[in-house]
Amino acid sequence: MPVDFEETYDNLDYVRVAAIEVADGRQFVFRRYRGAPLPGVDVYVVAGDSQMPQALSSLLSALEIEQDTLRWVSPLAE
Repeated sequence: MPVDFEETYDNLDYVRVAAIEVADGRQFVFRRYRGAPLPGVDVYVVAGDSQMPQALSSLLSALEIEQDTLRWVSPLAE
């Protein structure tokens, strides 16, 4: 699944942002600050706490990646 980022600026720094919707309708936002000290992107999901494990599964499936490639996962999603 291609993800197209656009660059903008918020009150912290220049930031690249992309929003996607996966096949099951879940929505995710990817964010990467220019000055971020670590590699990678932050991923935000539009879901309630009880839906987080299913949302993580949907994202991993849509991006065709494994959970062990992630640096950190919210305890709500495990």
